Amino acid sequence: MKRALILTVGTRTRPDTNIVRPLVKTIRHSHPDFVAFVASSVSKKYAEDIARELGMDEKRHLIYQLNSPEDIQSVFQEMNALIREIQQKGFDCEDMEIDFTSGTKAMTGGAVISAIFHACGSLKYITGDRKNGVVMDGTEKFLSITPEGIFALQELQMSRRFILELRFEAALKIAESINSFLLDSYQRLLLDGLTNLALAYQCWEAFDHKKFCGYYSKVNFSQPEVQPFKIGEGIPQRLVSISRILEKERINEDALADIFNNARRRFDEGKYDDALSRLYRMTEMFAQWELSSPPIEIQTSDVDLNKIPASRRNYYEGLRDREGKIRLGLQKSYELLAQLGVSTGDQFLQDNKFKALLYKRNFSILAHGMKPISREECRSLFECVESLICARIGNFQALVRELDFPWRVKRA
Repeated sequence: MKRALILTVGTRTRPDTNIVRPLVKTIRHSHPDFVAFVASSVSKKYAEDIARELGMDEKRHLIYQLNSPEDIQSVFQEMNALIREIQQKGFDCEDMEIDFTSGTKAMTGGAVISAIFHACGSLKYITGDRKNGVVMDGTEKFLSITPEGIFALQELQMSRRFILELRFEAALKIAESINSFLLDSYQRLLLDGLTNLALAYQCWEAFDHKKFCGYYSKVNFSQPEVQPFKIGEGIPQRLVSISRILEKERINEDALADIFNNARRRFDEGKYDDALSRLYRMTEMFAQWELSSPPIEIQTSDVDLNKIPASRRNYYEGLRDREGKIRLGLQKSYELLAQLGVSTGDQFLQDNKFKALLYKRNFSILAHGMKPISREECRSLFECVESLICARIGNFQALVRELDFPWRVKRA
């Protein structure tokens, strides 16, 4: 395995303190196959002295002169370019060591930041007794540190960010890859919390409300990093109630609000056809809820003819299938509501724009066609669905806020 050493070279060389000697020693200590000297126009001569003393040929080293050694942002960018150049020579980042013992603050700072950014194998510096800011000859100690702990913290932050972005599977994969031995007790608690939160919200997204509550109950919300994910008091019980309602193939107002939120999250992700399919199902469920509620109490999966107006029974009898049941889809459910004098039935049937948008589902690539719905069409459909339901459920918008993911409510 080939190893490369990147070395920042400063200018602190005086008659009694020579920077060349300790840097020669650090190179010998590392036994690199290739050395890159990072120098300023002033310190370049010391890099040349080191290469000459070690008898390095041109293939084993290069001297990289910085344009702005006092500008840390510039040094960072130039270091990135240097690392890419070394990669082209066949060295992986994990096989690169960065020695930041010498150089301006901007040089050493930029080198360290770049090394961490590229996940280089190790960082190295020389310590010992100092005189005039330079380690005295014969007192050198070579200390090497791995940035793995820093990478673990970066991955922890990335996992949290993915949860905020609804990318729960990605958050879990990153969390699983983190070596917990690189974390302190606080960070390990945070890792455990983020893992359970990703699992919990992944379950909620899949309408598995009971599992959500199980994972959610394991989270310690004393840490500020997890506070945005905390739901309101009483919400877990309502989610369990939704789960029980759905298990019984029934519908309530909270279930409608939950599906509406799920559709809106798909919209925010740019998954408009997914949002469309949920809005279609929600519109159908809303009619089913209206019909099943007192005093009507008709189940669209098996219509009781005795609850149909006598003048319409022959028509509905003709809808009976091979299993002997009368089942109603979305359109006929709203037709029946209108026949029963329920205002939402007429509202839906008379809204041609709503119906046209809704029936785009038939042409969606996720249904029977090949034509995706546009963002604007999907947005208009949300407005139609919300208007229909709010006309019947006055506090629907409040239910939607209460049953959305908490960090999304605060953002809105």
